[in-house]
Amino acid sequence: MEMKIIEGSQFQTIILNGKLDMDGVKSIEEGFKKITTDKNTIIDMTNVEYLASLGIRVILQSAKAAAKNGKKILIMNPRKNVLGVLQLANLDTLVPVISSMEEVGRYL
Repeated sequence: MEMKIIEGSQFQTIILNGKLDMDGVKSIEEGFKKITTDKNTIIDMTNVEYLASLGIRVILQSAKAAAKNGKKILIMNPRKNVLGVLQLANLDTLVPVISSMEEVGRYL
């Protein structure tokens, strides 16, 4: 799993590339949790091929920690199979899913 961070004035964008399976989560978990706590964050999941329960856990824990600090996390543009997992886990009801940057203003 690759993680790229783009800093913005109102929010940061984390671009993920690869699989959020056990190995993918191990490679980003510590850094991911730290950077999502204190700033509004968009997680660009365009290039996430697979989402396992460990990936859901990391996103959920990060969203809860961000909310405690008055910040929000959004998920952007997940693939159909990844969106299905998000919906099955009801994570999309806790962390808004958007399809483009134009929708950011609705939530942040």
